[in-house]
Amino acid sequence: MRSILKIVDRAAKIREDSEHISMNDSPKALRIDDASDLESVILTPRLTQNAQRLPNHHEENDALIALAKEMVASPDSILQKLAEKALKLCDAGSSGVSLLEPDGARFYWPAVTGALAPHIGEGTPRDFGPCGTVLDRNSPQLMSRPERHFTYLEAITPRIEQVLLVPFYMDGKAVGTIWVVNHDTARSFDAEDLRVMTNLATFAAAAFQILTTQAKLRETLTVHQDLMAKQSRLVTQRTAQLASSNESLADEVLSRAQAEKKVSELSGQLLNLQDEERRRIARDLHDTTGHL
Repeated sequence: MRSILKIVDRAAKIREDSEHISMNDSPKALRIDDASDLESVILTPRLTQNAQRLPNHHEENDALIALAKEMVASPDSILQKLAEKALKLCDAGSSGVSLLEPDGARFYWPAVTGALAPHIGEGTPRDFGPCGTVLDRNSPQLMSRPERHFTYLEAITPRIEQVLLVPFYMDGKAVGTIWVVNHDTARSFDAEDLRVMTNLATFAAAAFQILTTQAKLRETLTVHQDLMAKQSRLVTQRTAQLASSNESLADEVLSRAQAEKKVSELSGQLLNLQDEERRRIARDLHDTTGHL
């Protein structure tokens, strides 16, 4: 299966080239891969027009309780579990979570389940994609056959018949979307699906907040551990230096003590020699005066 990101880059190049087309060119030349107008793929008003299925509050509550337990037990897998619950509650063909990358240029898909699961880890551009449209309009969006406008989505199989995307927020800023996909026309998403997905989006916001906080704590812990390791290396190095200095000092003290001992011995020998010389001179004088 081809990577969406490669198709995205090609589509972006086509859009960039189209900006330089002269206004005198034919209407056919001005079309980008025969891409439909964005409004033609958005069917959000139909959410309230379609026949609404009955809510299943019991199943929904069970799902939310399971997600809460998962968040406590294994927060790193909460987004994938969230996608799985959305898939089941909305009886969808695929489901996933899109997060805006730190540089704000792209969305990536950390969690995908259902038929589109092989695309996990891929994503779409922020400035030209379904998720970007949701953030631009700051509201849930229902789209039908989105590849008619976002042509790089033609690489997706099975085809996206409908996709319902709902934004979620952190500190009042939209940071991602949670979405469900129908791959056929057997059913259409309705207001009940929107209600369920809106509730799940609230949960996604809480999960993302926890994951972000954990990531910051891990980063702080890593910095602290690196600092402690650096300090430990410095202490070890300084200790070795001090040990070497102490050893050199001990050698110097020993050498000085030995030198002082040698000087003392030489001084003693010198005094003995001087004393013997005085006695010899005294004997010589005595012998000389005795002959006079």
